[in-house]
Amino acid sequence: MEAVVGCNYLYRRGGTYWFRRRVPDDVQAAIGTPQWRESLRTKDFETAKRAVRRKGVETDGLISTARARLAGKASPPLDPAQAYALAESWLSEVLDSEQDTRIAGGAAGHASTEAWLLEYAADYRRDLALMSLPAAGYAVEKALADAVLWYPENDPSRRLLGIEMLKARVRLIDMLERRLEGEVVDVAAPTLAALTTPPTSGITVGKLIAAFNAERVARHGEESTSRKYSHIFSALEEVLGTDKPVRSVTRADIREVRSLLQRVPKFATRRYPGLTLTEAADKADEDDGERIAPTTVNTYLQNLAAVFNWAVSEDYIDRSPAQGMKLSADARVQRRGFTPEELDTLFKATAPMATGEHPWRFWIPALALYSGARANELAGLRKADLVVVDGIQCMRFSKFDEKGQLIEGRKLKTQASERTVPIHRVVLDAGLMSYVATIPKETDRLFPSLRPAAHGSFSHNLSRWFSKFRHDLGLSDPATVFHSFRHGFLDAARDAAIPEELAHALGGWTTGGVATRPASCPRPARSTDPRPEPGCRDHRRAPPRPAGPVRDPAMPDAARSSHPPAMQCSSPLSRNSPPRQA
Repeated sequence: MEAVVGCNYLYRRGGTYWFRRRVPDDVQAAIGTPQWRESLRTKDFETAKRAVRRKGVETDGLISTARARLAGKASPPLDPAQAYALAESWLSEVLDSEQDTRIAGGAAGHASTEAWLLEYAADYRRDLALMSLPAAGYAVEKALADAVLWYPENDPSRRLLGIEMLKARVRLIDMLERRLEGEVVDVAAPTLAALTTPPTSGITVGKLIAAFNAERVARHGEESTSRKYSHIFSALEEVLGTDKPVRSVTRADIREVRSLLQRVPKFATRRYPGLTLTEAADKADEDDGERIAPTTVNTYLQNLAAVFNWAVSEDYIDRSPAQGMKLSADARVQRRGFTPEELDTLFKATAPMATGEHPWRFWIPALALYSGARANELAGLRKADLVVVDGIQCMRFSKFDEKGQLIEGRKLKTQASERTVPIHRVVLDAGLMSYVATIPKETDRLFPSLRPAAHGSFSHNLSRWFSKFRHDLGLSDPATVFHSFRHGFLDAARDAAIPEELAHALGGWTTGGVATRPASCPRPARSTDPRPEPGCRDHRRAPPRPAGPVRDPAMPDAARSSHPPAMQCSSPLSRNSPPRQA
């Protein structure tokens, strides 16, 4: 079964599309299966995309209701009109599905409906006559899951919906019999927003969270949505409650949410597992624990605003109460590039690793030093991303392969990140292509021993290793991280008088981003010393002039100039080259 790139939960087997989704660990026992897998019964891509999105929303509802059931949180009571509307929505969906079956099957579809009626019509009528609520149990569960509602057994709302569902099942029998006789039978389904909340109050906070979550997961996946929004969803639920109508949320409410986010301890879920955000914050008060940085709080507030902006776009509210809530806070640390001494220390330690179990521990920092590329860009490189353009060895950063097909799992930060960059000759002289020749032919990745994290990111494990490795070497300045290679590259490019447009293209920066900001640290007057030092903050030395970016199929003239002969003289790579591959 082959995953369809760019479409969550969509797979293809033998030309037919399938829905496949893993059930989260915390609700597997409640749902009763470790994964959902179901044929969508179509070979048409567009039809499959619509179907898989419906399935995604449906299973989102099942997950939400399972979690509510485990937590014992019952939804607001249903009134008779809402129970009737839920049953009518179920009825409309079944009729639509039956109509699709007859359209696709023609006479065979007609015969299939006829056979179904012969088998179930009498049972459905008898169930209503006997008021057998368990007989409608599956339909009740599906309707509640679609509406993101949950009620315990014997709850009056569940009983009320069960009665309406028994009636709807008999109406279904009557309508199908009339359809088979050639009569026009239609039923209008009310929208879920109208079904589950009174018209006067509008959608609740809990249902907004569920709806936004389903939309974002469909677009960006579960891992990204959980990582960026789980704290926000929790804060909203803890401060406002799930039953509060979104239209009644005020800026004062959002300030309370912001206050809770400011109190959240660093690594809250890891340090205080099983606690709510409020409980974790209280515990951190007792432990004098470190809080998340103001810049992180601002990131959360930006995402919080995105939730309410989405609510505005969906007509749930008229204006967002979450605008303009960011803190006036400066970053705690000003990042900088590495000094020449720090680079020497790093590469003396990594050079032997080039021929060890994890060669990437040398080659990725080396490539970062001389290209300014981001960690995730380098960590995810494939052998096929090393290309030769006009006789120049380059590396290609793109979401698409050489055939124009989307590369599964490949993500780039911005549109400007799509680029082809020459590989510096110092890196080539250190033996990069000899290393490439040692990779097994059947292996696609350039750094196969760098394993992805659970959420698929290769840069995660790279960053974790580099942080520990740097500290072990005594390079514990918080202003230096792996991204310091990128800071240093830009600073050095400025001092080398590389044209701004070319430097930005090399590093994949966009105008108005980091590349247009001042240098990362104070810059002494430039010396006439011709010896360059790449990727460092010793601004008296000029960096090696990069060969320049390549935009296939031709390389800009500005990128064709040769490097000065002395450029390798003070390079930490040339001083600390790894042993050559045999």
